Amino acid sequence: MVDTVSSKVLKKLLNAGSVRKVAKILGRVNPTEIVELYAALTPFQMKTLVAAMLSDKRAANALLDLPIEVLGNVLEHVKNAQLAELIAHLEPDDAALLVNTLDDDRRRDVLGSLPSDARFEIKRLLAYPDQSAGSVMTTRYIALAADDTVARAIEVVRERSGEHESIFYLYVVDRDGRLEGVLSLRRLITAAEDARLGDLIERDLVTIGALDDQEVATNLIAKHDLLSVPVVDADKRLLGIITVDDAIDVIQEEATEDMYKMAGLSEGDRVFSPIHRSFLKRIPWTMLNLCTAFTAAWVVGLFEATIDKLVALATMMPIVAGMGGNVGSQTLIVVTRGLALNELDASSAWRAIVKQISVGLLIGLTAGLLTGVMAFLWKGNFMLGVVIFLAMAANMLIAGMMGASVPLVLRALGVDPALGSGVLVTAVTDAFGFFIFLGLASLMMKYLL
Repeated sequence: MVDTVSSKVLKKLLNAGSVRKVAKILGRVNPTEIVELYAALTPFQMKTLVAAMLSDKRAANALLDLPIEVLGNVLEHVKNAQLAELIAHLEPDDAALLVNTLDDDRRRDVLGSLPSDARFEIKRLLAYPDQSAGSVMTTRYIALAADDTVARAIEVVRERSGEHESIFYLYVVDRDGRLEGVLSLRRLITAAEDARLGDLIERDLVTIGALDDQEVATNLIAKHDLLSVPVVDADKRLLGIITVDDAIDVIQEEATEDMYKMAGLSEGDRVFSPIHRSFLKRIPWTMLNLCTAFTAAWVVGLFEATIDKLVALATMMPIVAGMGGNVGSQTLIVVTRGLALNELDASSAWRAIVKQISVGLLIGLTAGLLTGVMAFLWKGNFMLGVVIFLAMAANMLIAGMMGASVPLVLRALGVDPALGSGVLVTAVTDAFGFFIFLGLASLMMKYLL
């Protein structure tokens, strides 16, 4: 870890512009831990740090762990020639990720400075749609023929091990590059040297199309306990592989994206994003939330006369709305995650809705009973306790229904279930909660006074 003392020493060296000494310190820490330093650095310190990192290819890999918007700021301090040299030593998928953060003019210059083979590989990956399996695959894998022997395969692995980030499986293809089977490294080294690969391979293959969503690849790797999954075209020709470490990156990216969307945020909004960027990212959903808040306020306004007669109702309103919103958010997260993991489909949607409504009702009855008793003890009004009990039970039932149905309806309409669902569910539960609570109070007013 970059401890407090090392961090202070490092910052002094960065202020002095001591690239060589900084590089020496960086060589003793894990590259990913360097990312922790970026947030507190001045532009000059960052320039020195980047220069030191580029002098150590191991440390330079930490650039890939930076958020995209921070990476863009960092790369401003790197000359095109230095950047091209760094990219040439990266895995193709990592290189494509880095190149994709550059503007068009700079991307063209950097790609033009690369060796032809590296340039071809990177352009090939950049041609695939963003967040597709093809965009995150690596084209560095070992493919052999079915007639090759185990001895030949081991020789190839030894010769090419330095070119690959990791070797989990060997892939057997025909003359046209069509995938015939896969062989694990363990199976290879335990087999007889004169055995044919075609007799050892697993032919019941798990593959993914290059245009499939990257999340499909992570689900396949998790479901089948794979270390990598082959990416093929429509004719089953092997195009590349997605390794488990890349799958973990995708999982983190997708989880962050879902979390941001449910809160009505853009993934580009990070802790240290520029203030104006964060403002522009957040203001649209904030304005939508303001509109829904006015809807809830309008509902309350319908019962102003009721509140005037019994002011104690006003003190209970936040409880009804808050508890309903909590149940709705819980249900929303469970159902949205279930959709992301393919645990839910059209055939099981109704069962999921009924289950979540039942859970919401049970929570409402329990919390409503407790709240009703507390209201009676606090205000000395038995009927007020009854009203809040009934209102909370009904509102949490609705919250369970909305939390389950909103993401399912959005999925059916072809919209991302996580997109703003939280804002919508909260708005509905607030409005219904106030309407039910104040409506019941109006009907039972003669018993409340």
